[in-house]
This record gives sequence, C-alpha cells and structure tokens, in this order.
Amino acid sequence: MVDLQSLLDLLPTPVFRLDRDGRHTFANLAAARAIGVERSTLLGRTPGQAGIPPHLAVDIERHVQRVVATGTPAEYQVTAPTPGGPVTFLCRLVPEHAADGSVQAVLGVATDVTAREQAQRALLESEERFRHLVDGVTDYAIFLLDTEGRVASWNPGAARIKGWTEAEILGRSLAEFYVDEEVAAGRPARALGKARDDGRHEEEGWRRRKDGSRFWASVVLTALRDPAGALRGFSKVTRDLSKRRAVEEALRISENRYRQVVEDQTEVVCRFLADGTFTFVNEIYCRTFGRSAEQLLGHTWQPVVLPDDLELVREKLSEMSSTHPVVRIENRVLDGAGRVRWMEFINRGFHAADGTLLEVQAVGRDVTDRRAAEDARRELELSLREKEQQSRYERQMMQSQKLESLGVLAGGIAHDFNNLLTAVLGYASLARMRIAPGDAVGDDLGQIERAAMRAAELCQQMLAYAGRGQFIVTAVDLNTLTEEMSQLLATAINKRAVLKFNLMQRLPTVRADATQLRQVVMNLITNASDAIGERSGVITVTTGLIDADLRYLREIHAPDDLPAGRYVYLEVSDNGCGMPDAVRERIFDPFFTTKFTGRGLGLAAVQGIVRAHKGAIKVYTQQGKGTTFKVLLPALAPVESFAPKSPVAPALAGRGRAVLVVDDEEDVRVFVRKVLEHHGFAVAVAVDGRDGVRAFTADGAEFDLVLLDLTMPHLSGGDAFRLLRAHRPEVQVVLTSGFAEEEATSGFQGKGLAGFLRKPFRAQELLAMVRLAIGG
Repeated sequence: MVDLQSLLDLLPTPVFRLDRDGRHTFANLAAARAIGVERSTLLGRTPGQAGIPPHLAVDIERHVQRVVATGTPAEYQVTAPTPGGPVTFLCRLVPEHAADGSVQAVLGVATDVTAREQAQRALLESEERFRHLVDGVTDYAIFLLDTEGRVASWNPGAARIKGWTEAEILGRSLAEFYVDEEVAAGRPARALGKARDDGRHEEEGWRRRKDGSRFWASVVLTALRDPAGALRGFSKVTRDLSKRRAVEEALRISENRYRQVVEDQTEVVCRFLADGTFTFVNEIYCRTFGRSAEQLLGHTWQPVVLPDDLELVREKLSEMSSTHPVVRIENRVLDGAGRVRWMEFINRGFHAADGTLLEVQAVGRDVTDRRAAEDARRELELSLREKEQQSRYERQMMQSQKLESLGVLAGGIAHDFNNLLTAVLGYASLARMRIAPGDAVGDDLGQIERAAMRAAELCQQMLAYAGRGQFIVTAVDLNTLTEEMSQLLATAINKRAVLKFNLMQRLPTVRADATQLRQVVMNLITNASDAIGERSGVITVTTGLIDADLRYLREIHAPDDLPAGRYVYLEVSDNGCGMPDAVRERIFDPFFTTKFTGRGLGLAAVQGIVRAHKGAIKVYTQQGKGTTFKVLLPALAPVESFAPKSPVAPALAGRGRAVLVVDDEEDVRVFVRKVLEHHGFAVAVAVDGRDGVRAFTADGAEFDLVLLDLTMPHLSGGDAFRLLRAHRPEVQVVLTSGFAEEEATSGFQGKGLAGFLRKPFRAQELLAMVRLAIGG
C-alpha cells in the first residue's frame, strides 16, 4: 500500500477516496495542494470540513452520495479557488464495491481542464467577434459559397451593395451577380475553377445589382478547405469601386487636358522625382535643350545645369518642404547649341502626408536678356558710384587742404603772437620786479600779466586747431573759472541781457583743461545772448552736484561708456526764443548755424570738448520760452582753494656767468637779456640758429647756458642743438617754444636737455628755470 501511495503522489492529478459517509480516507499530494491544506488535514474529514468552500463542498457531497446510492459512476465539473488562482476540474467518481456487492467507498480523480475551457471560450468569443465584424462591415460584400458556388451566408454589406436580402439570395448561384455577357462567356465557372485550383482568385469587372444596374467591382474569391485538404466551399469579398473608377476616369481626362495645356505653354515645363529623375518634359523643354523626351525621361536634370551652379540648385531644392513647397531658382544652363543661358525656374514640390517629397514640377523661362540688362545697370551704377566717390574724395581733399591751410595760418599766427606775448608778459613782470613793494602800479602790471595770459590761452587754442597744441589737464574749480570770466562774459553778451550767477558753495573740482572749459562757457553764454536778441532777457549760470544713475544718463543721451556716479554740472539758461524741433536736432552738427555766416562751429566744438572730458551735455528747450544747456563733468575730490599763483623766483646771483640767448624775435631777446643782466649775468644774443652756432663756436667755452628757441629761420633749434653739442657735449641748453612741452621736446628725448620754458613766460619763470639749469 505504501508503494502505491508513493506512486500516486507522483501524479499531478488529484486522486482521492471517500467512505460511505463522505470522509476522506486517502488523498495524494496533488489533491492536498489543490485544496491548499496538508494531507493530514484531509484524512477523516468531509470536503466541507477540510476547508473546501461550502457551495462546492455541498455539490461534491451530493455527487458522492448519488454514487453510493446508485452504484454508478458520476462525472461533474467544478471551478475551485486554489493558491495559484481559480482552476476548473473535471471530476470522475467511481464506486468501490464490497464483497457483498454494496458500495463501501467512492474513488475520485480530478483532471485540470482550465486551459481547455479557456480555449473553448476564446474560440466562441472569436467566432462571435468575427461574426459581429463581418456583419458590421457595410463597405464590402462578404459571404460564403458552397462547393457548387451557391450562396451559404450573406452579410449586411452584401445586402447594401447588391440589393438582395439574405432570405432572397441564400442557395442561389454565384452567376446571379455577373452581367449577362460575362455569364454567357462562362466567367463565373472559370472564377470558381481558378480559386479551387490556385486557392485564391482576384479580378475587377462589371457586376450587377438586384435592380439590374451595373457597378465596377473588385472581387476576391478564396477556396476553403478542411485540415485534410477537402474543399468545404468558398469565401467571397466584393468591393464597389464605381466611385474610384469615376475619379480615375476624371483624372485621366484631367491629365490629358493638363498635358495639352502644358504642351501649349511657351515656358519650359518638367517634372522630376526627389532624386532628380525626369517623369515629364514638355515640347518646349525638349527644343530648348536639344533632346527628345525619350532621351530625357528616366534620366536626371543635372547634366543640363552648368557645373558651377549645381551646388546652388541642390541647396535651393533642399530648402523645399511641405510648409514651404515653392522655391525660386535662377541658374545657368547649357542649351541645345551648347550656349550658356540664364533660366528662372519656379519649383513646386508635392509631398506625401508624412512630409516626404514625392515629385517636383519646375516651370522655367529664359532670363538671359534680363540678366544682361541688370548687369549693365549694375555696372553703370557702380561707375556712377565710383565717380561720386571720386568727386566726394576730391571735395574732401579740397576741404582738407583748406583746413590745413587754415591750420598753417593759425599755427603761424599763434607762434608769432606767442613771441609778442612773451615780450608783453616779460616786460610787465620785469617792471614789477623793479618797483617798490606796495606800489599801485603793481596792480596795473598784474592786469597786464593776466590779459597776456588770456591771450596766451587763445594762442594755445589756435595751436590746437593747427594740430600743434596739447591741452593741460588739471583740477579745475568751475566756480573760480566762471567768476574769473565774469567781466569778459559781461562784455560778450547783449547789453539788455542780465547775467546772473547761482554757484554752489564748496563745489568739487573736475579734471579738465581750463582753457577748453572757458571756451565751453564762452560759447554757451554767447549762444544764450544770441537767443535773447535785442530784447531784454536774463542769462543764468548755475553750478551744482548730481548723483547720476544709468537711467538718467540714458535719458540725457550720454555716451554709452559713461559710468554712473557723481557729476559736477554747469547750466547756462536763457529766456530767449527757444528752438523748434528741427533746429534742436541739428544744433551739434558742424557748420550748421541759424546765425550769420562764420559762426557754425560753436556748439559742435562744445560737444566735442565735453565728450573729450568724459562728460555729457543735455539741451532743454521750448520754442518761445527759452533754452537750457546742462554740461556734466565727472567730479573729483572735495573742493580745495584754487587760485593760480605767480611763481616766485629765488634770489639769483649771476656773478658774471655767461648766457647765450638764441631767438629770432627781437623783443624776446631784449626782454631776456635785461632780466638776466639785472641779476648779474653776462648775456650774448643771436638772431637765429645759424647765428647762435657761430657765436657759440667762436667763444663756446665762455657760455654756461644756452637759451635756444625751437622754431627759427636758417637753422632750427633742433639742428642748432646738435651742432652745439657736437662742439661741446657738456653745454647746458634750455629749449623755449610756444608749443606744448611734450611736442616741443619729442626730438630731444635722452639727449640731455637741461630744461624747457614755454612761451609766453614771466621774468620769475625765466629766473627759476636758469637757476634749475646751472644753479646759483
């Protein structure tokens, strides 16, 4: 018995034994696993007691009692929950008879039929779905035929297309659907024969409906066979293609009409695939390129395009897309005679729904003559532009020459005037040295010196205009500068205008050239006076301090590189005529003026000076109510007392030392000689460079110092310096000039120049330089 139990435990199928009372007396391992309990739990218990769900246990016990009562086998199917999920079992019960023939127990075997049941359900569901699908198709006639070609089934699509109901057509022959001439020709029988022999037959042709009307149909006839290969019948699918055939016919007519229209065109017309292969060319295209349609169709367009233009055409065609289907291209081609011609092609792409390029139609025309005309026009325009540029260049050259002439004139005048001012300033300073301290004449001499210095500043402006000046940048107090100019400003304005000052106390200084700033103030005051005209008015000069952020600087149209920060401002306001917008927009243009001839550089110069000082200028104006010019300059340190002081020369004893003065201006020579002789020097003079070299070489050992002018006739200061040093290398030479030091001494770098004295100069400045050069 133990061996039998072990053998039964190897079976995957549950095997069990129940006594007459329905208690388990045996169960293999598969039976215990199916219920989800240990085998020991089953033995001696009924199905209900063993944990089988009550509704299943009742059913099992009912079948067991029937076998016990009748002694006949029983079979039933049950779906039971298991640890692995629901499982359907087919249970077979057989009686176990005792020696007396009575049923003493029931033997049972449960077979898992879950997969079979699922397959059967799936087949039924599939058949149901297929039936619904076929019945739901109304665009196709789908039906079955028996082996003789008689209708065995009929879907709603067949009823709609052909007109017969299922009751009317079942059992009728396939020939019912063919037109008379097809039936007479034996077409139905041949179709069934081909499907039977080949397994499938497709054809298109005329078919008829119940009402006798014709329609064009696509038919697929398929032979149906059982697993053994025996013919079971046919399936037939019919589609009504009447509309498609009508469209195709209309398209054919349209294409013929299109071809005729294209052939009648005077432009070349072609169509090609995405790879460039021709699919159509009209007669004009063939004549233009000297080839027949047969020579072109099936080949690409590339050979007719000039090689140098191939890349251009490819690039342009690559820009074509479904959203940008039209591309215009002008390129060169070789015509049938081998000549180069310019063609303009309008290319239209035809794309599939996914954007793929299917075909391109190109319509072209010869534009060679137009291109030639355009080239001629461009050459003419180029020639005219070149002539215009040449004319502009000549005008600029003339203007440059004029300005250069004016510069030379200004430089010459400034040079000569500087020499005169040297004498004026020198003699005034010399006179101050000779009078007693506190003498009232000293104040008058001081006025002469200040006027001479103002004149010297004008000379520096002329030298700057001539390109020979260099401005001196220092810390400048705008209040002091303006106050010093007050008397001069009062004489420069209209006699009926009142000049008022509103100056901020303790105003920070600005880093600037005082001479340039005086020019700015003078120009703005003069401009305000002109705006007031002959009527009474007020000109107000205001200074102040402002913290300007970037937004404010942008609002006043300051240069882009101007940083935010603290700025000193100078405002010049008037209650004059103001300016219209047209004038306001041009006031800073060079040579633009609303005044009389010759006064067109003022405001342009003002703007240039302000921007050169890293500042900005803003104009507020209203026609009929006046104008305000506001100049902003970067602020420096807090205000300090600023007043130019005359240099004080230390006591200097010449003690017979010899000085040679070389200058072509007699007043300068005499002034310098008198100052130096007054302090005990022995002085010799020379009228030019050549005379100076002659005097020096004649008695060079006697001279302790040479005062040498830079610009002289016959021999310049630079050439004279080299000859003096060649004669006696250790001689001390101080250079004098009206030019700025950096420019005047640029040719003397590293050559041992003892010093530089800028004209005009005072007696004190002369003595200080001599003491610095030779001591004393």
